[in-house]
Amino acid sequence: MDPVGHEEEQPSGNAMMEEAPVAQDVTIKTVMEYMVNFREHIDSLVSGMRSDISSLQREVSMLHVVLRRGLFEFMQFCVDNFVVALWSSKMRHNVDRVLEKLPVFSEHFLFVWDQKKCKTYDFVTYCKDLNDVWNACPDFNELNTLLVDDSAEKMIYNPKYNYICPHTFDAASHSNDKALEKGGNIREYLENLLKASNVPDFVRNNPFSSD
Repeated sequence: MDPVGHEEEQPSGNAMMEEAPVAQDVTIKTVMEYMVNFREHIDSLVSGMRSDISSLQREVSMLHVVLRRGLFEFMQFCVDNFVVALWSSKMRHNVDRVLEKLPVFSEHFLFVWDQKKCKTYDFVTYCKDLNDVWNACPDFNELNTLLVDDSAEKMIYNPKYNYICPHTFDAASHSNDKALEKGGNIREYLENLLKASNVPDFVRNNPFSSD
């Protein structure tokens, strides 16, 4: 009712719809556009990752070829100049996996020993006692035997000058990956050892440097 008592004219339903148009809802459109853009971004990232992975795989394959070639050259040098034995603190099935990579040289090893030939210390460390080698192989003794192992903890039963401990090879950073190559610290040390009259005197006078 208006102030003078007349009824107020009510707009029709159609008129109400025309006077109050519904504003355009952009929320769904915005979300859809975001999803499309996000999908395109992910596809771009995945494509780039595939390219990077392919490149990385090629680099890793090349690295394996180089390392394998270097290992074979080093092993050939060793079997040509020394009596070589393989002694690992790993279980036998792990040792066999190594031998599978060295089929050409396996027959040249004096022996292949695994974890069972080690002595346990503190129930954790598997130590290598050279006396076991010398008892099993009478031609070898303290004067002509050098044990090369990356763990000094495994050497507690051995004479001080019958072993050297190079740094462990780090597969992640490839540190020390040239130690076996010509001019590398391990290769060079063994080449000089060939000129020595006996092992302990050489090691005593030429302390091995892992650096």
